[in-house]
Amino acid sequence: PSGVHIPLERYYQTIMYVVVKILGLKSQVEVSTNIGRIDFVIKLPTLVYIFECKIQGSVHQALNQIEEKKYAQKYELSNKKIIGVGILF
Repeated sequence: PSGVHIPLERYYQTIMYVVVKILGLKSQVEVSTNIGRIDFVIKLPTLVYIFECKIQGSVHQALNQIEEKKYAQKYELSNKKIIGVGILF
């Protein structure tokens, strides 16, 4: 609709980052890989969560991006379980 402003993805990343920090969890935003940039990562003692956020599109597209750009590869040597999470805002 005319006059409706769609917030940038970074706005939601910032909110997620603040909430995760308040919870005391280790996280990173805009993590570079050799073929892309991961929107958000949360590292726990036995798990790594890789988040791909979308403003438009679908959760399926977000999950496909995690797979296609091999975002999990960066964490494979950590011996942690890696979980991809797609979010549509």
